[in-house]
Amino acid sequence: FHQPVKQSVSNLQQTSFSFPFDNPKKPAETATQEIAKGLQALGDNTLLFLSHIRKIEYTLPDGAEGSLERIDQGNGRIDIRVCKPYSEATISHWLHFQKDVDVTDEDGKTKTCRIAIAYSLVEEANKKTEEKTWKIVPLDFGQVSIYFPAEKETSNLKFHIHAPFASTVARDSVRDCPANEQLRDQLAELITESLIAVRDHGFLTIGFLAVLPNPKDNLVKFYEPIRKAVVSAFKNESLTPTRNDSHGRSVSLFRGPARIASILDDDELSFLTNYTPPLWAANPPPQGHREENFLDSLEIDNWGWSELVDVLNSANENEERERIEDWISKKDDAWLMRFYALLGEASDEHSEYIHVNDIKIVRSLTSKGVIHVNPEDAYFPSKDGSFGSKDTFFVKPETYKNGSSNKQKELARYFLEEMGVCYADIKALIELRIKFYESSTEEIENWLYDEKFKSWVKSRHEGDFQDKIGASYYEDIKLFISYWKKNPTERSLFGNKTILLGLSNGNTLCWLKPNELCLDTPYIETGLAELIDIHKKKPLWPGYQDKLNKSELKDFVDFITAIGVMKGLAIIKTSIFRNKKYNLLISYSQHTKETSTATREDYSIEHLEDYLKRPSISCARLIWDALIKAPQNTIKARYRPNQQHNINEVESQLVAHLKGYAWIPNKNGEFFMPKDMSRDDLRNDFPCDDSRGMLTAIGFGENAKRRSEEYQANNKKAKHLGFESLEQAQKFAKLAKSLPESEIEKLIANSKIIEQPEKSVPNPERRRKGILERSENAPNKESIMRERSIQPGISAIQADAKGYLRPIYTNKNGEMVCQCCQKEMPFKIGDAYYFEAVQCLRSVKNQYIENRLALCPLCSAMYQYARQTDDKEIQNLIVTNNSDDNAASVGISITLALEKYTLRFVGPHWFDLKSIILSTT
Repeated sequence: FHQPVKQSVSNLQQTSFSFPFDNPKKPAETATQEIAKGLQALGDNTLLFLSHIRKIEYTLPDGAEGSLERIDQGNGRIDIRVCKPYSEATISHWLHFQKDVDVTDEDGKTKTCRIAIAYSLVEEANKKTEEKTWKIVPLDFGQVSIYFPAEKETSNLKFHIHAPFASTVARDSVRDCPANEQLRDQLAELITESLIAVRDHGFLTIGFLAVLPNPKDNLVKFYEPIRKAVVSAFKNESLTPTRNDSHGRSVSLFRGPARIASILDDDELSFLTNYTPPLWAANPPPQGHREENFLDSLEIDNWGWSELVDVLNSANENEERERIEDWISKKDDAWLMRFYALLGEASDEHSEYIHVNDIKIVRSLTSKGVIHVNPEDAYFPSKDGSFGSKDTFFVKPETYKNGSSNKQKELARYFLEEMGVCYADIKALIELRIKFYESSTEEIENWLYDEKFKSWVKSRHEGDFQDKIGASYYEDIKLFISYWKKNPTERSLFGNKTILLGLSNGNTLCWLKPNELCLDTPYIETGLAELIDIHKKKPLWPGYQDKLNKSELKDFVDFITAIGVMKGLAIIKTSIFRNKKYNLLISYSQHTKETSTATREDYSIEHLEDYLKRPSISCARLIWDALIKAPQNTIKARYRPNQQHNINEVESQLVAHLKGYAWIPNKNGEFFMPKDMSRDDLRNDFPCDDSRGMLTAIGFGENAKRRSEEYQANNKKAKHLGFESLEQAQKFAKLAKSLPESEIEKLIANSKIIEQPEKSVPNPERRRKGILERSENAPNKESIMRERSIQPGISAIQADAKGYLRPIYTNKNGEMVCQCCQKEMPFKIGDAYYFEAVQCLRSVKNQYIENRLALCPLCSAMYQYARQTDDKEIQNLIVTNNSDDNAASVGISITLALEKYTLRFVGPHWFDLKSIILSTT
């Protein structure tokens, strides 16, 4: 390099370049080093897109030689051999595609350009056959070339591309211009065309998808159309690798868990979906993140656990169900075992709800060979083999015991158990017998049963039914009773099952459920048979007594009443909304939020009023028996909106109804209300048991008690002492026992008669004018300041109203009196009585101090939250009262908490409020 090189003309096919290294700014030594470094940096992609250069050789100043050689293997295969100084030669392999395209340049001229792409090929040995094959692999860095690599251009593709892009001066990056976009789009077309060839060469495997761009590659915006073109090609052409080693359009394929696809091949999936194969897209390898990302970008429909279960669950129609059953019947035991395990995994590990109870999906062995049955008809053999018969459907062991792993066997068994397959034990035998009786009426009528006992056929004629029913039915009943006595909590096994005989209209025999029957003679005299039009139950067939001995009959009665046959009247919980005192029950909490911890309890007997309206000894006895056995808590209805409140109580609907009807018979057969009956008059077969307090609650014997001489004498003494009645005196006596002496003294002190404040209006006309001008009643500044010192923080209207009301409702003795209870206000703050200035009429829009009431805290709460007299009625009572305008006081009757109260107005207050109402309405 240092000495001038003479030009050689010996080979006219060669081109020689001479570099004089005479640049004064760069010494020849430096230039030599830079060129040597550049030559050694030439990579295998240098000649990849230079079709006219086959080989480059160079010799360094120290005599070391290097070369690059392009070897065309045909069919687009190119090898690049690189020999670098001081290193062994390497060969890289490429699959090359190119074509000529027309592009309009920036000057508007059309020119033909050659574009190309190159995929990296590697050779690998097949692990099974040891044969060597080729596959395309992704590059770490896909290069953009403008003949030579553009060093500063980044595409983030995983293969090389070339086009004569308009570039920067240094030819190291691509400029933004329309011509380049045309070239880019032509490259996208070439890439999608190459995919067909890649597929046909056998290179388009699931691994090849790692070479293709996906959304997570973060392609430079300029190259994103290439990715979209590739995705479009996969959707419209058969390019997506499938599990059966073919290719399909991504829009016609499914993706799903490998566990499902390994059992349901394309043919199985085609059967379940009615689509044409191929259907399963190939699954990427466990570490195939790039393949997975590309498949995700194709948006292939998923067919997984939910879809599998939905297909089976939706097989409701007979035709579809039979199609599924026929499909399953043709599978071998090993496949069916794997299928059961698959469904077990769907249920256990993926929380899918499977409902195949109506599909004959369980392969069973019987004496007649293999048969497919519904899950609930199949059984696992009992551990000791003690139960089961030749007609019992046992699950074929090969379908749940011969799995390839313990896990598979566990899942197969889990599925069968979840669907209803159980062990053939005594309970299973009972369920089989119950299922027999649960069959349709027509089946039972025509069913000839002959296993261990006599044959029998159900008949609708009572005369010959008993002879034809046979011993098997009664043996079944005894089996049911025996099992129930040992397992009394398993009543649900028999409840709501059609296993008993009753008499319908016209004494026709029929099969019924326990809760459709009532018990009466000849078993137990209950009187229910004559009340069928109320309770709607059918009487139990009397024929059982002829087939069961005395002991068996007693057990039979206990059994059928335990499983739901009506024996008497039951007290049940009911809605509090029907309680006549509902408003009082909820009155103190009407504006309180109700939460999940709310208490709502009330009690009654179903159809109770219908029973009470029909006076009969048997009906009364049924009610009486229920009454004296009723739990004590059924006396009251209870309500509280949440745990922050106390429970409020009123009498239950049961008590209210029983109080209000004449239903209790005396010894002469006459019927009386509870309060009018006495213990002496009660029939001997009605036990007078008040241990639970229910008789007291319904007022049994109250009037008789009052009529007695002793009562009259004691009542007279009570009235002489100042009480209204003996009952009131007893209440006070009970109260006195519960209070200490000091509290009693305090009550006596507080019970003094309070003088009611009174005052008249001397000049009504003048006062009316002053009220309307808002001047007559305004309290002075001193009064308002006083109210705010008593109760800091009250509003201006509250302070004004209290300043107005306090002097009006303070009597001559300096005692302030409540308008509602007419008692002295209960306490003071400092030296002033505390009271609440409550709005009298909420319907009055403006704030008037006259529209306020002076109430004690208790009356205030009742007036605001438990008032039954509405604003309209109170307003009417105030305005229409016929008292003179100068009356000293006026009272109106209102209802608070279902009790009557007199709301008392001092004359000026009533006159003022009346004037305000008349002026504003």
